[in-house]
Amino acid sequence: MYRILSALAFAIGLNAFAADAEPIVMEPGELNVLAGDDWVGELTYRGYEPPFDEEAIPLKLNTVEVVDDGVRFGMLFDGATETANSEALLVTNEGTHLAGAEIISHAKIGDMLIVITTEICQEEADDAVCERVYRISGNTFSMAKEVILANGEDRFIRNRYDFTR
Repeated sequence: MYRILSALAFAIGLNAFAADAEPIVMEPGELNVLAGDDWVGELTYRGYEPPFDEEAIPLKLNTVEVVDDGVRFGMLFDGATETANSEALLVTNEGTHLAGAEIISHAKIGDMLIVITTEICQEEADDAVCERVYRISGNTFSMAKEVILANGEDRFIRNRYDFTR
Protein backbone atom coordinates (compact mmCIF):
# COMPACT_ATOMS: atom_id res chain seq x y z
CA MET A 1 0.00 0.00 0.00
CA TYR A 2 2.82 2.39 0.87
CA ARG A 3 4.35 1.92 -2.60
CA ILE A 4 1.08 2.84 -4.30
CA LEU A 5 0.68 5.93 -2.12
CA SER A 6 4.27 7.00 -2.71
CA ALA A 7 3.81 6.63 -6.48
CA LEU A 8 0.61 8.67 -6.29
CA ALA A 9 2.36 11.38 -4.25
CA PHE A 10 5.22 11.32 -6.75
CA ALA A 11 2.81 11.77 -9.67
CA ILE A 12 0.87 14.51 -7.92
CA GLY A 13 4.15 16.28 -7.18
CA LEU A 14 5.06 16.22 -10.87
CA ASN A 15 1.79 17.86 -11.82
CA ALA A 16 1.29 20.13 -8.79
CA PHE A 17 2.31 23.20 -10.76
CA ALA A 18 -0.71 22.66 -13.02
CA ALA A 19 -3.31 22.15 -10.28
CA ASP A 20 -5.03 25.48 -10.89
CA ALA A 21 -4.55 25.51 -14.67
CA GLU A 22 -7.26 24.80 -17.20
CA PRO A 23 -7.14 21.22 -18.46
CA ILE A 24 -5.35 20.67 -21.75
CA VAL A 25 -7.70 19.27 -24.37
CA MET A 26 -7.61 17.94 -27.89
CA GLU A 27 -10.21 17.00 -30.47
CA PRO A 28 -10.47 13.42 -31.81
CA GLY A 29 -10.41 14.84 -35.36
CA GLU A 30 -6.80 15.94 -34.85
CA LEU A 31 -5.85 12.26 -35.28
CA ASN A 32 -7.54 11.98 -38.70
CA VAL A 33 -4.27 12.84 -40.49
CA LEU A 34 -3.11 9.32 -39.57
CA ALA A 35 -5.90 7.63 -41.58
CA GLY A 36 -4.90 5.41 -44.44
CA ASP A 37 -2.17 3.01 -45.49
CA ASP A 38 1.55 2.76 -46.20
CA TRP A 39 2.88 3.34 -42.66
CA VAL A 40 6.26 1.60 -42.23
CA GLY A 41 8.77 1.88 -39.43
CA GLU A 42 10.20 0.18 -36.42
CA LEU A 43 9.80 -0.48 -32.73
CA THR A 44 12.85 0.37 -30.65
CA TYR A 45 12.80 -0.87 -27.07
CA ARG A 46 15.12 -0.91 -24.08
CA GLY A 47 16.24 -4.34 -22.90
CA TYR A 48 15.02 -5.51 -19.51
CA GLU A 49 18.41 -6.89 -18.43
CA PRO A 50 21.68 -4.98 -17.90
CA PRO A 51 23.29 -3.43 -19.89
CA PHE A 52 19.78 -2.43 -21.12
CA ASP A 53 20.77 -2.33 -24.79
CA GLU A 54 18.23 -1.07 -27.31
CA GLU A 55 16.77 -3.45 -29.88
CA ALA A 56 14.91 -2.44 -33.03
CA ILE A 57 12.31 -4.47 -34.91
CA PRO A 58 10.87 -3.47 -38.31
CA LEU A 59 7.08 -3.24 -38.49
CA LYS A 60 4.26 -1.54 -40.32
CA LEU A 61 0.75 -0.43 -39.53
CA ASN A 62 -2.32 -1.95 -41.08
CA THR A 63 -4.78 0.60 -42.40
CA VAL A 64 -5.37 3.33 -39.82
CA GLU A 65 -9.14 3.76 -39.47
CA VAL A 66 -10.94 6.80 -38.11
CA VAL A 67 -13.45 5.93 -35.36
CA ASP A 68 -15.76 8.14 -33.29
CA ASP A 69 -13.19 9.19 -30.68
CA GLY A 70 -9.90 8.73 -32.54
CA VAL A 71 -8.18 6.07 -34.64
CA ARG A 72 -7.61 2.30 -34.65
CA PHE A 73 -4.81 0.32 -36.27
CA GLY A 74 -2.95 -2.95 -36.07
CA MET A 75 0.79 -3.56 -36.04
CA LEU A 76 2.36 -6.10 -38.37
CA PHE A 77 5.88 -7.18 -37.43
CA ASP A 78 8.39 -8.02 -40.16
CA GLY A 79 7.73 -11.48 -41.57
CA ALA A 80 4.37 -11.89 -39.82
CA THR A 81 1.21 -12.56 -41.80
CA GLU A 82 -1.24 -11.53 -39.08
CA THR A 83 -1.53 -8.37 -37.03
CA ALA A 84 0.22 -8.76 -33.67
CA ASN A 85 -2.25 -6.57 -31.79
CA SER A 86 -4.85 -3.90 -32.28
CA GLU A 87 -4.22 -0.42 -30.96
CA ALA A 88 -6.51 2.52 -30.44
CA LEU A 89 -5.72 6.15 -29.85
CA LEU A 90 -8.96 7.44 -28.38
CA VAL A 91 -9.63 10.90 -27.01
CA THR A 92 -11.82 10.69 -23.90
CA ASN A 93 -13.03 12.66 -20.87
CA GLU A 94 -14.07 15.73 -22.85
CA GLY A 95 -10.73 15.75 -24.65
CA THR A 96 -8.48 15.67 -21.58
CA HIS A 97 -7.20 12.09 -22.06
CA LEU A 98 -5.52 10.26 -24.94
CA ALA A 99 -5.26 6.46 -24.83
CA GLY A 100 -6.48 6.56 -21.22
CA ALA A 101 -3.80 8.95 -19.92
CA GLU A 102 -4.09 12.61 -18.98
CA ILE A 103 -2.91 15.09 -21.62
CA ILE A 104 -0.31 17.41 -20.08
CA SER A 105 0.93 19.08 -23.26
CA HIS A 106 -0.59 19.76 -26.68
CA ALA A 107 1.32 21.79 -29.24
CA LYS A 108 1.24 22.31 -32.99
CA ILE A 109 4.58 23.06 -34.64
CA GLY A 110 4.16 23.51 -38.38
CA ASP A 111 2.15 20.47 -39.51
CA MET A 112 3.35 18.36 -36.54
CA LEU A 113 1.09 17.82 -33.53
CA ILE A 114 2.99 16.93 -30.36
CA VAL A 115 0.97 15.53 -27.46
CA ILE A 116 2.36 14.37 -24.10
CA THR A 117 0.32 12.29 -21.66
CA THR A 118 1.05 11.06 -18.14
CA GLU A 119 -0.22 8.30 -15.88
CA ILE A 120 0.88 6.25 -12.89
CA CYS A 121 2.25 2.90 -14.02
CA GLN A 122 4.46 -0.02 -13.08
CA GLU A 123 7.88 -0.64 -14.57
CA GLU A 124 8.80 -4.20 -13.76
CA ALA A 125 7.83 -4.24 -10.05
CA ASP A 126 8.57 -0.56 -9.43
CA ASP A 127 6.12 2.30 -9.10
CA ALA A 128 6.58 4.88 -11.81
CA VAL A 129 5.04 7.61 -13.86
CA CYS A 130 4.81 6.91 -17.58
CA GLU A 131 4.80 9.76 -20.04
CA ARG A 132 3.93 9.08 -23.63
CA VAL A 133 5.09 11.47 -26.32
CA TYR A 134 3.11 11.40 -29.59
CA ARG A 135 4.32 13.13 -32.74
CA ILE A 136 1.60 13.18 -35.36
CA SER A 137 1.47 14.46 -38.93
CA GLY A 138 0.25 13.24 -42.30
CA ASN A 139 3.54 11.48 -43.05
CA THR A 140 5.21 10.99 -39.64
CA PHE A 141 3.85 9.21 -36.58
CA SER A 142 5.73 8.25 -33.44
CA MET A 143 4.80 7.10 -29.95
CA ALA A 144 7.43 6.97 -27.21
CA LYS A 145 6.93 5.71 -23.65
CA GLU A 146 9.21 7.41 -21.13
CA VAL A 147 9.44 6.07 -17.59
CA ILE A 148 10.20 8.05 -14.44
CA LEU A 149 10.77 5.68 -11.52
CA ALA A 150 9.39 6.74 -8.14
CA ASN A 151 12.68 5.70 -6.50
CA GLY A 152 14.43 8.63 -8.17
CA GLU A 153 16.45 6.73 -10.77
CA ASP A 154 17.00 8.37 -14.13
CA ARG A 155 14.22 8.74 -16.66
CA PHE A 156 14.48 6.39 -19.64
CA ILE A 157 12.63 5.49 -22.82
CA ARG A 158 11.04 2.04 -22.53
CA ASN A 159 9.87 1.87 -26.15
CA ARG A 160 9.42 4.02 -29.22
CA TYR A 161 7.40 3.38 -32.36
CA ASP A 162 8.48 5.43 -35.38
CA PHE A 163 6.54 5.37 -38.68
CA THR A 164 6.64 7.26 -41.95
CA ARG A 165 4.74 7.05 -45.23
